[in-house]
Amino acid sequence: MNSTPDIADCASTLRKQMMLLVRRLRRESTPLELPLSQLLLLSRIEQLGDDATPTALAEYEGLRPQNLSALLRKLEQMGLTYKEENASDKRKSCVRLTAAGLGVLTSNRSNRDNWLTLAMTSTLTPDEVALLKQAGPLLERLAVALEPPRAERGK
Repeated sequence: MNSTPDIADCASTLRKQMMLLVRRLRRESTPLELPLSQLLLLSRIEQLGDDATPTALAEYEGLRPQNLSALLRKLEQMGLTYKEENASDKRKSCVRLTAAGLGVLTSNRSNRDNWLTLAMTSTLTPDEVALLKQAGPLLERLAVALEPPRAERGK
């Protein structure tokens, strides 16, 4: 069985490797050059769908309401999002992506996927690609490990 120092070394190396990949993927961003915070917010709005209220977005993204409001204002001014009133409770609103917002998100994902596909096909062997495919679910599990429930975030 692995000792704690071995796991700590592995964790440190993995973090460095993941950061290199994340930084490289950021450079493959959409031509609009949206900051990562705005791209992440567009993605979260799409993910939450009808539950994309300003309160839920602030909670999920770990933002203060003032910071979220500024980001949402900017995205709305750019024509990427809009607010829709809740039919049953006029005090609540849902944030939606416009067609342009969805287009930016789709284009961004496509650019990054295309770069990663090219990098993988030109750099890795078929066995290495298969190994990465096997590692994917493990990386997903790590990404959500030890995450507090939604209600505890932001406290």
